[in-house]
Amino acid sequence: SDEDAKGFVKDEINPLFDQLEELDGLVSTSQRDGSNTLSHKQFPGGTLHVGGAHSSKIFRRITVRAFFLDEIDAYPVSTAGEGDTRKLAGMRMQDAPDPILVEGSSPKFKGSSRIEDSFLGSDQRRFYVPCPHCKNEQVLEWGGKDYDFGIKWPSRDRLDETYYLCRHCRERIQHQNKRWMVERGDYIPENDEGGWPGFHIWAAYSYLPQAAWPILAKEFLEAGSDPEKLQVFDNTIRGESFEEKGKRPSQERL
Repeated sequence: SDEDAKGFVKDEINPLFDQLEELDGLVSTSQRDGSNTLSHKQFPGGTLHVGGAHSSKIFRRITVRAFFLDEIDAYPVSTAGEGDTRKLAGMRMQDAPDPILVEGSSPKFKGSSRIEDSFLGSDQRRFYVPCPHCKNEQVLEWGGKDYDFGIKWPSRDRLDETYYLCRHCRERIQHQNKRWMVERGDYIPENDEGGWPGFHIWAAYSYLPQAAWPILAKEFLEAGSDPEKLQVFDNTIRGESFEEKGKRPSQERL
């Protein structure tokens, strides 16, 4: 929404110009200067426009070279009754030289996720990291109880011993090895027929304390079989779309 956009500018954009030496003086900080508002910021060589996906104003009149759509899975189906947001964004770049469209989001539901749809059409780059034991590269994956790789823990009362099981050598990788692995990792495309660059990343790679592997295991166990909690885990932790599992009759009975 436009209110979210204003909050984003206050909390994320303005501090950049206030705190980063490289950006100092590029944008006026005067409240009386019309070149710097919550929705419009002029800088040498261009202008930054910020708006909500529910408003058609950001998709009218202006022509831009780069359009960034953030959290697109939370966008309305139609922006102010004028059609698909991504198509409207593309119209704003029709006359721009070398246009760039960037989409980012945590996914929501399988089958209707915009970001998943875009990723499947991309070259599908995933972040490969080397195993500290065998040095073979792999994508960090959740795995699950039916897989012989991924994040594992001995038992519920020993989550502090959570580790990652290498899919190549089956050696246990400890959480303290994560930074070493990520520093030596890189994105590798998995789809040669992709039409554009696409990147996937999830919490297991993060250096943040709340993304430690034992904490991820704890959050998964706390979700249990509750579909709403599992959706939060899949969407925001694993970076995957959610598909609710339920009972259904066999096709023969149906």
